[in-house]
Amino acid sequence: MAENKSSGVIAWVVLAVIIIIGAVYFLRPASTPTQQPVANETNTPEVITAQIPDGPIIMGASAPLSGDQVAFATMRTATDLAVEEINANGGVKGHQLQIIWEDDKCNPQDGTSAAQKLVEVDKVHFIIGTVCSGATLAEAAITEPAKVLLFSAAASSPDLTTAGDYVFRTYPSDGVGGKVLAKYSYNELKKMKLAMLSEQVDYTQGLRKTMSETFKALGGEVVADENYNAGDTDFRTQLLKMKESGADIVFVNANGPVPGTLILKQMNVAGLKVLTVVNDSLISADAISKNRGLYEGVYSTSPDLDPARPQTKKYLDAYQAKYKKAPEYPAYMASSYDQVYMIAQAFAEVGTDTSAVRDWLYGVKNWPGALGDITIDSNGDPLIGYHIKQVTNGALKDLGAYQP
Repeated sequence: MAENKSSGVIAWVVLAVIIIIGAVYFLRPASTPTQQPVANETNTPEVITAQIPDGPIIMGASAPLSGDQVAFATMRTATDLAVEEINANGGVKGHQLQIIWEDDKCNPQDGTSAAQKLVEVDKVHFIIGTVCSGATLAEAAITEPAKVLLFSAAASSPDLTTAGDYVFRTYPSDGVGGKVLAKYSYNELKKMKLAMLSEQVDYTQGLRKTMSETFKALGGEVVADENYNAGDTDFRTQLLKMKESGADIVFVNANGPVPGTLILKQMNVAGLKVLTVVNDSLISADAISKNRGLYEGVYSTSPDLDPARPQTKKYLDAYQAKYKKAPEYPAYMASSYDQVYMIAQAFAEVGTDTSAVRDWLYGVKNWPGALGDITIDSNGDPLIGYHIKQVTNGALKDLGAYQP
């Protein structure tokens, strides 16, 4: 009997332990899952994650500061103006912006050297301001594997669309601009036979391809498709072929106003007097004012600056006050100005981690800039409308938006 009583006590003790353990299990607080970062409506990380190391925010920049395309170096003035304004207003959360400039001479070789120096020696994580497509594509080959963010202000080659996940621009692709110019030439100017003269560089060759394909798809005929090497100064052979082709419209596709103006002069000497369209790198205010007769009546296309926009007016007024003249390349330089303010806003909101800034840029929607309301697409390209321009009485006249 004693053994049975002891067994009963043990059984009751075991049962009590089981009940207590069960109560602890079922009454414990539910576990909380690890909280994941919540993205805001523009798919950018929360502001509270922003981290900016002590000291200035140092960025690299490149432009053709010398060489045949040195005219584009004037775009640096717009970048410097934006940096100066931001720093004068306290910088980015108290951090001053600092730019290290390198000369890419508007060619792939020097673009590569500029990027290597900025990435490997200066250790920058951001490069802004690039102008020429060939140099920018070469720089992207250096910056992309290093996860350095490359932000171009004017390079417009369609090849940049797929140049990398860390490659962005505030100026639209020629994949759009070339189509607009071809459609306007065919549909509005009623021209059917196109002759083209293009420089052998990435920017102009990308534009040449888009212009040709679009014009032919519309039903037009490309009756002459001539090319020349960068640095050439004699175009008589190509212009003779174009004259004999029976073209009713000519596309002068030079990499800047210096060779472009030379081509227009030789067209005049050769008697090739047909309606002329040019790419947007030729419509420099300085080149037009110095060569009124050559440029008169020429058509082109580019994004338009609307002085009635508060952001545009602020930029134009500030530029005039500082440099005592209007911007030489209004759209290109507004793009340069805008990208400084855009990336500064990214720094303020998400810090200077390149991946965070990259994600912020992909989320940009209708950002109000001097160039217009900018949206960045999934390829890092801006969505901006185009306007048709014509040189009239020695000045560039806006003929309005053209979105066929």
